[in-house]
Amino acid sequence: MEGNSKCDSRGFTLVELLITISIVAILSLLTMQTFKESQRLTSRFLAKSHMIKLQSIQSRHWLSTGAYVSLSHLPDIDASGVLIKEVASTASHYEFKAILTYFDKKSPCSTLIVNASELLPKACWSRF
Repeated sequence: MEGNSKCDSRGFTLVELLITISIVAILSLLTMQTFKESQRLTSRFLAKSHMIKLQSIQSRHWLSTGAYVSLSHLPDIDASGVLIKEVASTASHYEFKAILTYFDKKSPCSTLIVNASELLPKACWSRF
């Protein structure tokens, strides 16, 4: 009788394949969430760095010419999820706003503001 019930065990069972696929799916989901969060964090630091760079350029321009320049004459940012707008720009005053589009709009750090004298909101800039 034993000779008639030979079992060929050279393959995987359906249950083994399903378990393996489930584990791979869970690991890839966790990896993607971590990757997206790191992209957001990088984009936020790039936005902060760029805003400080704009403030520095404006200060140097003010010292050499006595006037500020508009945002259109300043370098663009190369970061996804960041939109920089000119709130006000005259020869004697400027204010730029960086909107982090991936943040919740109710979050105080979804908008970063820079002008001639300060970086706002202060709590968001202090973690730089």
